[in-house]
Amino acid sequence: MDHLWPVEVVDDKGSAVAGAKVALIARSALGTEVHPYPGIAATHDDKGGGKYEPKAPIVPTAGKWLLIVTLKGKAPVVQPLSLTDKKKDGFAASASPGAVATVVMTAGLVTVGASKARQTSFKVTLHPAAELVFIGGVDYDKRDPATGWLFHLYGFYRAESLWRDKKFPHVGAIVTVFAPSNITRTTRVRGTKGWIDVEVEQIHDPSARILPAAAPYQPVIGLDFHIHDFYKYLSAIGKREPGSVKEVGIFSHSYPGGPILYNTAQDGFATRPDRNPLDFDARPKDFNATNMAFYPDMPKAFTKGVTRWTVWGCSATTLYRRRSQAAMKAIKAGKPETEMLIVDVEYENHHTSVIESIEQERISEIRHRWWMDALFRDKTYPAEAAKALDIEVRSACPGVGSDPNTVEGIQMLMVEMKNHGPEYEYFRKKFGPEFAETKGKWDVGYVDYHALQKRAAVARPPFTTAYYKLSVQKVDTRWAKKGAELSFWNGKKITHPTATVKLTSKEVADLVTAGKKGHLYVLTDTADATKSQAVYVQEDEKVFKMGQDAKKDWTVKLAEL
Repeated sequence: MDHLWPVEVVDDKGSAVAGAKVALIARSALGTEVHPYPGIAATHDDKGGGKYEPKAPIVPTAGKWLLIVTLKGKAPVVQPLSLTDKKKDGFAASASPGAVATVVMTAGLVTVGASKARQTSFKVTLHPAAELVFIGGVDYDKRDPATGWLFHLYGFYRAESLWRDKKFPHVGAIVTVFAPSNITRTTRVRGTKGWIDVEVEQIHDPSARILPAAAPYQPVIGLDFHIHDFYKYLSAIGKREPGSVKEVGIFSHSYPGGPILYNTAQDGFATRPDRNPLDFDARPKDFNATNMAFYPDMPKAFTKGVTRWTVWGCSATTLYRRRSQAAMKAIKAGKPETEMLIVDVEYENHHTSVIESIEQERISEIRHRWWMDALFRDKTYPAEAAKALDIEVRSACPGVGSDPNTVEGIQMLMVEMKNHGPEYEYFRKKFGPEFAETKGKWDVGYVDYHALQKRAAVARPPFTTAYYKLSVQKVDTRWAKKGAELSFWNGKKITHPTATVKLTSKEVADLVTAGKKGHLYVLTDTADATKSQAVYVQEDEKVFKMGQDAKKDWTVKLAEL
């Protein structure tokens, strides 16, 4: 029996579309092609009026097939099909795993001359090009990255929440989700009855991973997804279909320095413009000229005023949170913005509850404000992304975490506002109206760093000898060794070899230079007094290493730092 495969193509207004590429092929014929299959040749000719007919008879075979319809400026339409041999009635086509929302398929027997033929007709609606691209990190405390918290699922949840909220671009938009946990990239579209996975591409085989005896797993070049793979995909879209990406999202553990895909380390590359090849995580430097050269067309994928890039994970540096709380308390107490405040922080291991490090800082509200303004402008991941890409980039504000929250059956990462009231109250007061967090049903607490960069910059407060920050690492970790560091407003610092320290400070005049005031800081080693040390911070920004006199007072100038 002969088989007819006519295709009608219209736009989202119902008008006939000319110049589309229409291909009906067996999935087995794809070869190395992946969505949207740019190398696949058309099987149909444009006959005018939106009608497309096969160039030559298409002989069906049982199995998986695809109808592919593409046109520059339009979202590609791919309808997965299953062809079944009905013997005397010919091959029947069915939408498998389901019908996409942009295709209407009808089938039946028709008379052609003196014989019968089976005709399967498709009416395809092309919408403007639109894609949402997401990636999820792995649960890096697991030895097997395929287990634990599967962050990539939030990409699917985000698409569903946008659909329910009537904020999804349109029924033809593409959803692409990178899953480092199982090394897949899924292409999903809206179907007539939910979502349809058009393609689940197994980029590499996760069974090839050599798992460690204990966590954490270290990703492998050429096997695991690197954040650069994500950027390169966006760059490919920018070259193929500029301006079509409507939303980018990264779901993972995170901090101001960037989303954490695997919790890898920079190891000697922290101050270099290039990246450590063994570091797979996202970094602020990803948007500098050195690294953007690897994905040059990525900015072209976005449209200013339309595209949103969101870091959905935490920005939870506890020191920043405690500072904001102390600053808001001082404001309510009517204290001057220059008055110094003491902020104490303890950092504990999430699994053992052991306190691994502590920090103490003496800072004022205006100094904290300047510091936060700087983080909105550069050096943090969302700040550098917003600055380089010139689009809306949202993240939790510095010092604030995000947590999973389920609303109407959809779980999303959100800022728990009831736990962060003082911080947001502070930022609204000092950074409004540009500081405006999201308040959606499934989208709570994320602020636009790009908008905040349009504010007048906060002037850096002048040097003061009263400012200090003491950091004490109490136990050895993967990232830091035991010891202490004392730093000052001009960036100068001293280190101490042990964590058994007690800090005292007092204002002193004429200690080193006549007529000059400053603060004397003493690090007393409580385990070995011979290791104690002191520095004098003078009002002219000079910092002197001090020694003890015969009375054991710290009055002897040793050297300038």
